[in-house]
Amino acid sequence: MDRQSTSVATTGSHRVIRSPAESLHITKPTMTRLKDQIRLAKAAIKVADSRPELYTDEELQYMKMQLKVAKQQLKEKQRRRKVEKGFGYDS
Repeated sequence: MDRQSTSVATTGSHRVIRSPAESLHITKPTMTRLKDQIRLAKAAIKVADSRPELYTDEELQYMKMQLKVAKQQLKEKQRRRKVEKGFGYDS
């Protein structure tokens, strides 16, 4: 496991090493839908607000940038689909 992509939590006298995927309840590391990317980025940013030691400033800035990009891509995808599909009255 990559050292940069892990976080260490202390529970009692035990150290528990968690990856970001485990802390955000991601089940499989595959390409995600845009809505899932937006949801996960928002969750990670919210966690970073309450626990700033988990992420560096650069990682937080990257997450915010990716959130903005994912939102733009989703809007473009929705616009493209609306143009292609129309109202559904055409046969």
